[in-house]
Amino acid sequence: MVILLYTGLEQRRQSIENATQDVLLLTHTMAEAQNRITQSTRQMLSTLSLLPAIR
Repeated sequence: MVILLYTGLEQRRQSIENATQDVLLLTHTMAEAQNRITQSTRQMLSTLSLLPAIR
């Protein structure tokens, strides 16, 4: 009985650890994507600001 309880708790702990790692990876990936979008937008706006029609 004690072994079953310990095994269940260990599986729960491992599941929580795996979920935490998944969330961290997803958050990092989304932050990188947002940074790329921001950089692309800055570049586009900088280029547009050079056009006479925009000035």
